[in-house]
Amino acid sequence: NMSVAVIAVAALLAFCQAAVIPVSDPSIYFSQHNWAHLSNPAKALTSNNGAYIKVSFTGTSAGLAVETLIAPGNPFMNLQYSVDNAPLKLVAVPPRANTTIPLASGLKNDLHTLEVFVFNSLQSADRWHLNSDSAAILTVTGLVIDDGASVRPFPTLAKRSIIAYGDSITEGVQALCQPGGDLGSNAATVTWAFSLAAGLDAEVSVVAYGRLGWAIAGNGNVPPVFTPGNPNASSWNQILAGLPRTFQPAPDAIFIAHGANDGLNNLPDATVTASVLGWLASVRAAAPSSMVIVVIPFGLFKQSAIELAYQQYQAATPDPKTVVISLGQAGALGLSTWGATSQGCDGIHPLAYRDGQLGSMIAAAAAPHFANM
Repeated sequence: NMSVAVIAVAALLAFCQAAVIPVSDPSIYFSQHNWAHLSNPAKALTSNNGAYIKVSFTGTSAGLAVETLIAPGNPFMNLQYSVDNAPLKLVAVPPRANTTIPLASGLKNDLHTLEVFVFNSLQSADRWHLNSDSAAILTVTGLVIDDGASVRPFPTLAKRSIIAYGDSITEGVQALCQPGGDLGSNAATVTWAFSLAAGLDAEVSVVAYGRLGWAIAGNGNVPPVFTPGNPNASSWNQILAGLPRTFQPAPDAIFIAHGANDGLNNLPDATVTASVLGWLASVRAAAPSSMVIVVIPFGLFKQSAIELAYQQYQAATPDPKTVVISLGQAGALGLSTWGATSQGCDGIHPLAYRDGQLGSMIAAAAAPHFANM
C-alpha cells in the first residue's frame, strides 16, 4: 500500500549519504563454512538457509547491500534479523536487484549489534549455479551504515565452531507447519542444528538442501553429498558450483545427518555405503583435526548401510575422532513414515519444538567427545 511504499522510500533515502563497509572487513562475522567469499570486488555468496552474519556497528541505521540474479516475479528468499537483541523480524530479499535492504533506522547514536540469518528460500529455484536466472543465491556486498560510523566485532561469539550437513530437515522444511509453501512453513533457525550449537557453545555453519542424500541429488540442482571418484559432482566440498568449501579455520566438529532421502527413494544399501565410506576418508583428509560425527537419520533410514561404511572405515584407518551417533527409537518417534504426527507436520520433518529436543539430544550424546576441547 501507499504508506508502506512511503516508509520504504524514506528508509532507502536515509542511506543515500551512508558508508558501505565491504564484506571483507574482518569485524563482520560470517558463518564460516557456508559462504563463498570473492574478491575484486569483495562479495559473500550463499544459497544455504541458516547461513548468517553477526557484527556490531555505530550510528543510527544499518542495511545490507545485496545483489540477486533470480528473475523478477514471486518472492524467493526471506531473511530473519535482530538489532540489539530485539525480537526477530522477517524481510524479503528482492529478486534481480542491486540494492540495500534497510534493517534499522532512527536508532540512538551508539554501539549496536546486528544478526542476519537466511531464514528460508524456494527449494524449486536453482541453488547451485551462480549465473542462473533462477538462482536462489544471496550475494552480500557490504553493510550500509551512517557516514562516519564504524563496525566492530560481535561481542558474544561462541567459543567453538561446527558444521551441520543435512537435508530438508536440517534446513527447516515444514518446521512451522503453516500455509505458504517454502516461504511460509520453513524455518532454518529453529532446526536441530541451532539447538545443537547452543548446547555445545558453538557457531554453526548449516549446509542443508531439501531432497539431498548421500547418493541422491538435492532440490535446486545440488549434487549428491559424495559421488565416488567425482569431486565436481559432489556438494560436501563445494559451496556453489565451482566454488570450493574451505575447512580453514578448521571446525571443532563436523556433524552430518544424511540418509533419509536415500531411504525414502529406495537407493541400494551398497550405493549408500560407498558414498559414506568415500566421504569419511575425504573429510578426514580435508579436516584432519576436526571431530567427525555421523548422525543416523532421525527416522533411522539406511542405518545399517551407514554403520557398515563406518565399520569399514575404522577397520582400514582407525580414527578415534570419527564417531556415529544414533538417537534410536527415541529420535524416530513420529518421524519415520509419511503422515502427520505430534512430532512432525508430515511424519518426516520435525516440528520446531521437536527440532529443539532432537538438537539437545544430539548435544548430550556428543558432549563427551568435547570434554577436552
